[in-house]
Amino acid sequence: MTQRSITLALGLLLSACALLHARTPKQIVYRPTDNTLVVPTTHGQVRLPLNGQHLFVADTDFKPQVIDTFKTTHNIHFIEDNFIYPRRAWLNNITNVSLLTAGTHVKLQTYHVLSRQPLTLKAESQWADVYLRFSVNGNSLFVSQTLVPKQDGCYSLSTPSLPIAKPQTGFKAVIPGYVHAEWINPDFVSAYVYEHGMPNKPVVYQDKCATTPVSILQTQDLTIGIAPERQFPRKPYLNGENTHAQWNVGYGAMDVEGKLSPQLYYPVLGTPKAALKKGQKLHFAYRIILSKNNWYDVYKQVIYGMYSFDDMRKATNEQPLTTRINKIYHYMRTQSTKLFRKAECEGVPICAQDYRGGVHGANNDAMKNADYGAMWMTVRMANDTALANDLLPYVRNFKLKQQFATGKYAGAPQGQYFLWKSKRWVEEWGEHIEPIAITYYSLIDVANMLLFEPNDTALRASLRTSANLLLTMQRQDGSWPLGVSLKDETDILPDLKDLRPTFYGMYVSYKMLGDDKYLQAAMRGANWFIAHAVRPTALVGVCGDTRFAPDFATAMSVQALLDMHQLTGDVRYKDAALDMARYFTTYIYTHPADVTPLKDKEGRSLNPLQYTQAGLACEHIGVIGSANPQGPILLSSFAGMFVRLYQQTGDVLFLDMARAAANGRDRFVEPESGIAAYYWAHFNKVALPYPQHAWWQLGWLTDYLVAEAELRSKGRISFPRGFVTPKVGPHKVLGFSAGTIDGENVELTIGNDSLSCHNANLELLVARSTKGSHGYAIVMNSTNRPTQMRLTNASGQCLKAGLVPPFGIEIVKLKNI
Repeated sequence: MTQRSITLALGLLLSACALLHARTPKQIVYRPTDNTLVVPTTHGQVRLPLNGQHLFVADTDFKPQVIDTFKTTHNIHFIEDNFIYPRRAWLNNITNVSLLTAGTHVKLQTYHVLSRQPLTLKAESQWADVYLRFSVNGNSLFVSQTLVPKQDGCYSLSTPSLPIAKPQTGFKAVIPGYVHAEWINPDFVSAYVYEHGMPNKPVVYQDKCATTPVSILQTQDLTIGIAPERQFPRKPYLNGENTHAQWNVGYGAMDVEGKLSPQLYYPVLGTPKAALKKGQKLHFAYRIILSKNNWYDVYKQVIYGMYSFDDMRKATNEQPLTTRINKIYHYMRTQSTKLFRKAECEGVPICAQDYRGGVHGANNDAMKNADYGAMWMTVRMANDTALANDLLPYVRNFKLKQQFATGKYAGAPQGQYFLWKSKRWVEEWGEHIEPIAITYYSLIDVANMLLFEPNDTALRASLRTSANLLLTMQRQDGSWPLGVSLKDETDILPDLKDLRPTFYGMYVSYKMLGDDKYLQAAMRGANWFIAHAVRPTALVGVCGDTRFAPDFATAMSVQALLDMHQLTGDVRYKDAALDMARYFTTYIYTHPADVTPLKDKEGRSLNPLQYTQAGLACEHIGVIGSANPQGPILLSSFAGMFVRLYQQTGDVLFLDMARAAANGRDRFVEPESGIAAYYWAHFNKVALPYPQHAWWQLGWLTDYLVAEAELRSKGRISFPRGFVTPKVGPHKVLGFSAGTIDGENVELTIGNDSLSCHNANLELLVARSTKGSHGYAIVMNSTNRPTQMRLTNASGQCLKAGLVPPFGIEIVKLKNI
């Protein structure tokens, strides 16, 4: 090639580059003719329609007003007065602020360009001026927004409306904790309360239940996520105070004109930041993420890229989880005479734990047991003959007497609670039979006991009676009623369907009894559940006192579908389970994962990771759930399942959420007993009055730790699982059958304090060989940095020393344990 031809080729190349540069601007351009932003991103050029911003103005003394006028589709005023706890939350979420009807509404839709680099726009009104400054990095549009009032007042301002979707062309709107919708539901109560589609009118959602502070809108061509920078959403704990209920930022999926658009509102009318003086500038910063991928990818970009959820890997423990397990066991054992109440039911001695919560018709005499599988597991692993002889037989009697013995509903639980003063059984709310309760308290509990007591003919007969009843109650289409009134046999709460994993009871029945009719019923039920609950993302919960708001039963449905896949090989069940698992991550708080020290009332520094909500799941989500007043719960039944899901999918969010839930929670643990509080808001103050929670904690902690050992050992360690626990989630029982370590049959033990690692961040599981006196110490590092191990026996002899890698494992074979 000649010098002239080289020069000519280079000239053509430079011209092409210049033309390309001219067509694809490297800076953001505003086109006033069609009110469009042209944004260069890593995915190419994106055109964003700007449909203006919405300003709400009220007097300086403005107070929100409740608009309590909503009804169900059956013309019942919502929410009924007997639902005491959720009604308080409901009233807080149906003010004129939440419904965007408060104050004077002004639309700002004309922008003037003040600067092209960086692009700065100004919108004016008689009430206030608004300035927007834009910059771009990768696929994120960084926006700085300034509100300048022209007179004293109370102000609220939305982010620009970005109407990229129309309902008829398909969309998915996501506000984690509140909205997960692909359709607009004309039934406002169903949509706003139960997350069944999106409300057909605009609303603004509060900070406190926005588990990740973002609003996402996915279309066929573009997904937009808009999220406030991390300093703006409310922090749940500040200056030694619970600030969970503060409302800093509002979140919307539809603008005030009814157009689909992800929206933020800052400030929010009626909040302290909304009261502004003339000329007082209020700054807000947020990001608009533009992606060709789906909502889940944008969601994870916000979680990790904006809110640094991976910082939760830095959490550390003040005592190992295995030490907590041993403490809980010893506490329950030594305090068993105080914690368990013996009573008689129809002449039969029964035993359960006193329940201190609210129960329909109780007179401080409610008794309840929880997680029978964990009870039997603990006694077996501890080889505790005292509890085996003095406690378990009477707990078993409680379970058998709990079931109706005769009549149309023979085999159904008469209620979760026994009132020992009035000698009767009651439900959490109302007098009715729920098919999901048969699954929980008549089938799962009994089946988990039978795994340990396979020759108990009374339990097996009870299981068959209950299985046949659940089969009889199944409708032709595969569904079940939500519940049936015992007074007149009408359906309870007719506005709700049984969008719950009731079919799992049929799965359990088939696994334990082997009759094909149960398998066919399980498949019909699972197929109906996928069509009516999974595909439209529409579920209800299992807590009657919260009017069945969506709750931890969503996590249980994931495991139920996974079990159906393992049983049948039908990939539809696996795909549905993964869809539900990704959805359930939105029940889990991901902020603040902040490592900046907090201050208490006296100004002392606190480790923020010990107080954070990040990694903890809601008991119930949405506008009537317990997360409104209480925040999330410490009961993290999902953790073991999430470890297994990571093993199946490689999705690190599952693993990070499992570990964040389990580690660094010492501020919520009662020191003597090792029992954690139930609600985040209680810290460690309200653990002991609810001792039945201890069995749930023993269950999920054991399931999680064994799942971690199985994952980290890459198959060297394996233990069989039983069935999930009733009600509170998907953790599974162990200990009824031997597991394996390097191909050798072993049994897990608890309560053994003869071995120690002398490090709070090292977990120590102990397993004995089923043949001989030798065994294994399984040591796991729960931190993201190398940790020194010194494994000693009761006499102080060092059995193994060395560094355990970050989140690593050491398996030590021992001669005598």
